[in-house]
Order: sequence, then C-alpha cells, then structure tokens
Amino acid sequence: MVIAFLSGKGGTGKTLFSVNLASLVKDSVYMDCDVEEPNGHLFLHPEILNQVPVNKIIPVFDPDLCVGCRQCVDFCRYNALAFIHNQVHIEGSLCHGCGGCKIICEHQAVRETAHEIGHIDIGKSNKINTMTGWMNVIEEAATPIIEEMFDHVDKTKLVFADCPPGASCSVMACIKNADYVVVVAEATLYGQENLKLILELLTEFNSHYGIILNQSNTQDNPVKRYIMERNIPILGEVNYELELAKRSSMGEIVSISKSRYHSMFKKFLYQILKEANYE
Repeated sequence: MVIAFLSGKGGTGKTLFSVNLASLVKDSVYMDCDVEEPNGHLFLHPEILNQVPVNKIIPVFDPDLCVGCRQCVDFCRYNALAFIHNQVHIEGSLCHGCGGCKIICEHQAVRETAHEIGHIDIGKSNKINTMTGWMNVIEEAATPIIEEMFDHVDKTKLVFADCPPGASCSVMACIKNADYVVVVAEATLYGQENLKLILELLTEFNSHYGIILNQSNTQDNPVKRYIMERNIPILGEVNYELELAKRSSMGEIVSISKSRYHSMFKKFLYQILKEANYE
C-alpha cells in the first residue's frame, strides 16, 4: 500500500511525518519524491545499495532527410520545436518526450536518444528501505523521475511517499499512484488557501484522504474550522513545540528517540491505517 504525504505549500511537515511514521514500521519503504529538493536522507542517512539513472527520450533530427514540411513543429503541443534556417531546432527543457514528432514524420528524419535527467538512490536505513529521487541541475521535468520511482517500488510493502509541495504535475504523479493520501496542513490563512488547492486536486482524482493539522495550537484556527465544516477526516493534531522543532531541525527521528513522541506517532499511524482500510 502506498500512503502519499501532500501539502498545498512547503514547510508544513510532510517529511517530519513521513520519516517518523516509516521508522515505526519494520521493512517499510520511505520514498522521497520531492526530487528537486529531497531531504529525507538528512534524517535516515541510508546506505546506498543501488543507483538507477532516469532518462528522458528526446528527438534528434537528420537534416539530410528532413524536407522542411514543419509537420512536427505544428504537431508539438509543448512548443518545443521550431523551424529556423531550414532546420528543426528543439528546446529540450520544453520537450516531454512523447515521441509524437517521430510518429508523424513521413520521411524518417527523426530518431530518438536518451537524455539523463536524474537518478534514484535505492538504499537501506536500519529496518527501512529507502528510495530517493534526484533531478539533475538545470532540468525541469520532475514527473518522469517520480513515475520511475513508483515503477521500481515494492507496493506489497507499506510505502510512505514524501511528495513535492503544491499542486503541479509532479504532485499528480504521486496522487495517481497512491492508495491513500495524508494532507499535512498548517493552521494559518495562507495554509488554508493552499489547502484548498490540494483538496480540489484530490477531488478531481477521487482520492481517499485525511488531514493532519500541524502547529495547531492557535486560538482561532481557520484551517480546522474549514476542515470540520466539510466533514473531512482529521487524522490528528500536533501543537507547536519548541523541543519538537529543535530535534527535527537536527535531523532526529523523534518517533524512535523519544518515548512521548513515539506514542504520538503510533497513534497517528494507527488512525491513518484505519482510515486507509489497511490490514
């Protein structure tokens, strides 16, 4: 089963919860799908056992076979192609590697080549299996790396997927591969507006989800009020604690090191698995 941890914005505590919960389950998998800025390894310090390169297929145009018909340029919906000075030019950052230009070319002037956009580190941290996605500098397409991660992960295990923030294509790649979604929200008006975006997305995907409220000890909690008015399951609440913040900022896995937090995260885990109908 894949449990995805999402948020409408960064800094709400996705990594805090996904790392600490994964650490409570023997032979679980922690997936860091935030491939632009992965940070779960700062907590887990995994031993890397294997590294899998991730490639994007991009077209290469043969000027000797190209007749300048521009059918490929007109076909490309991502505006990655342009016909300039009697040659087809490609903007690699815009190309999605769909292969359409090769299919539509009647003169076999297009071949495809692999371009490495990142890699996946597969490792082990004590009793936890780890997968960390890394996108190369200057690359822009995170989704192929995330899709490759889900292709490699053993979904017969309990998988905790630490997903990117926001509501972009990379987040959608996580949602469509998840069996249950945990949304981590913070108790601010800004947090509420970003929460609305992710909830709209989850509704579009018809996802099964619940919410954890982080930093919830405010007198007027607009996010909690918003959630309760819509009868959305609240999986748990965490008040702001300086001790928890300090320990987490030092990369400490508090669900293992501190008995009080161990009990707290155990309760969260039980509630999540209950809502997800995990057996």
